[in-house]
Amino acid sequence: MDWLSFAIASVAGLAVVLGGVPAIDSVLRRIDPEGEGSGQGTPRGGRWIGVLERAWVFVAVLAGSPAALGALVAIKGLGRFGDLKEGDTAFAERFIIGTLLSMGSAAAVGLIVRWLITLL
Repeated sequence: MDWLSFAIASVAGLAVVLGGVPAIDSVLRRIDPEGEGSGQGTPRGGRWIGVLERAWVFVAVLAGSPAALGALVAIKGLGRFGDLKEGDTAFAERFIIGTLLSMGSAAAVGLIVRWLITLL
């Protein structure tokens, strides 16, 4: 990978990983203004999990590794299974929407970066 490809990947990766926090928070506040699905703020490290999740998805897409994406989905589902099973539909909806926004944005940016790198 040449320096320009590395620079593009680095800037885009940082933008989606770190920029995702305020962007996703903003969307979740719009769909759940009272915070009914969040209990006391973001549940148990949800922001850190989101940052790590976006980084994992971005790198997995750049590496062309669907197995890494599958592993992440499995880990995330197992990690929150107890919370989702409790029947709090507001939390479950917030969790699913946040996960889709987080993974979707990182995957989209990763695919765009892969495409841009092929043009160089």
